[in-house]
Amino acid sequence: MWEAMFSSEEEGWADAVVVGISTVTNLAIELPYTLLALISTALLLVWDYTCQGAQQVSDALGLEEWWALEHTLWTLLILQALPIVLKRAGGDKGKILLQILFMVQTLCTWGALIFYLNGLQGGVIFGGNLSHPSMAFLALIVQAVMITMRQMRIDMAGIGHDKDVSDERFKAVYGVYDMAVKYEGAFFLLIAVFGLPRLDLDALMADPTPLLAAIPFLGLAYDWKKFEGALFPEEKVETVQLANGVPPQVAEEAIPEEPIPEADQPEPELEPEDKEAEADDLEVSFKTDTVETKTEETETKVDESVKVEEVVLEPIVTKVSLMTKIKGAVCGLVGKILGFFNCILTKVLSLINLILTKVLSLVNLITDAIKALPWDCIVGFITTYGITGGITYAYWILTAEDNLVFVAPSIGLLAPLILGKVQEKNWLDAKGAHLTNEILKTVSLGVHYYIYKTYISLAE
Repeated sequence: MWEAMFSSEEEGWADAVVVGISTVTNLAIELPYTLLALISTALLLVWDYTCQGAQQVSDALGLEEWWALEHTLWTLLILQALPIVLKRAGGDKGKILLQILFMVQTLCTWGALIFYLNGLQGGVIFGGNLSHPSMAFLALIVQAVMITMRQMRIDMAGIGHDKDVSDERFKAVYGVYDMAVKYEGAFFLLIAVFGLPRLDLDALMADPTPLLAAIPFLGLAYDWKKFEGALFPEEKVETVQLANGVPPQVAEEAIPEEPIPEADQPEPELEPEDKEAEADDLEVSFKTDTVETKTEETETKVDESVKVEEVVLEPIVTKVSLMTKIKGAVCGLVGKILGFFNCILTKVLSLINLILTKVLSLVNLITDAIKALPWDCIVGFITTYGITGGITYAYWILTAEDNLVFVAPSIGLLAPLILGKVQEKNWLDAKGAHLTNEILKTVSLGVHYYIYKTYISLAE
């Protein structure tokens, strides 16, 4: 009996060991597959939820066109630029944010251009309210080119509020092109919306909006002197200085001394005997001179007496005829009449000359007063508010009175004033003001992109 019991226990232990070994073996084999299945399932769930979330964001922002067109490549380029952004920032979060904001600004500018080009390819642009769609394309392309040039300047100068290009020549030329692009973009857009001004006065009185295109043209013509100053700078004369700061002096050529003329040379001193002889000669010459003058006086008196006698002895015979008298009277009368008219003409001409002098002096006074006005401030005020108001009114018409068109002009006009006051109060330093300004620019260009995305219908 005991042997049967022990044998049955040995068999149970053996079965338990075999079952345990098989279970561990199965667990060791199936565990990686189970973990792999769990990981793959989790990744699929994460990917599914990520795609659903991205789709919801895309539907909310209307970005489905971006995934269907060339914008996918743009997204890849932005992701590719992120390592450069992080390396350039050097761990500075402010610089990272500035670079990302500028990338968004560039994306919004070029994105509006892409939407406009897609609208030209069979779509409807702003409900067909553009007078010249090609001019609007030029306005967008110059803005896109200028923001690319700004990216080049940032790459040359560096990231930060205190970073700028050190080359004065580059800054002057860049400032000229930046100013010209703003004028040209506004000029093209206003022509695209309102058309060119007409020569018909009645049409202009009925619809004067085409005259808005003359405002940026006026500003461009007035600031043309800045173009000339930047493109044709005055040549500076460089002077080489020595170590002590004194410029080198040109050696003056030795001027030969001119010989003193004989008349100016001093006479040699005479000895006492010579002086006495000279004094005797002077007395003799003085006496001879007095004798000569007396003889001349007597000769002149004799001549005068002879002349007087001759005049007295000449007979005076004057016989005047009647015709001569009449002729003399007529000539005298004619001379008096001519003199009278000549006097009147002289008075009239002098009066006219006086009037012209007064008028010219008044005109010069008025022109000097006009020239003395602060024309830079006046023209800047007219062009700034005229262009801003014209572009805002243009988008107001194109978007069927959408209030979002007031965001960009409000930021452009009020942001510099507010940031200036905040800096004066020391509530914000220069770095914070620069960051705030870039954020506001990003918001403005974001609204710009939204307007083009919303009011341009693409071809189906």
